Amino acid sequence: MEIKYDRKLADIGNVFIETSYLYNGNVWKPSGIYTGAPVFYVIGDYTTFYVLSVRQLKKYCDVQSTIITNNGSAKGVLLNQNTIDRLAILIVKCN
Repeated sequence: MEIKYDRKLADIGNVFIETSYLYNGNVWKPSGIYTGAPVFYVIGDYTTFYVLSVRQLKKYCDVQSTIITNNGSAKGVLLNQNTIDRLAILIVKCN
């Protein structure tokens, strides 16, 4: 299981799924769901978190356009609220 905190979730309602990172400033390496280790992926903030199947998440990410973020050091896919709600196995809202 991989667990990620998304600090912008409450502000913009989207989550960023990192798919690769820049290693030594010049080589893109797989990260997160593409490392082969996790079965479940959990992402959220202090009020809401989503549990996703890595297998389903990979299928979705494989056909999406990636964006570069974190000052050019990470590539990934941005999921809007409707998409994350649809892909989630479980949504937990904390009060």
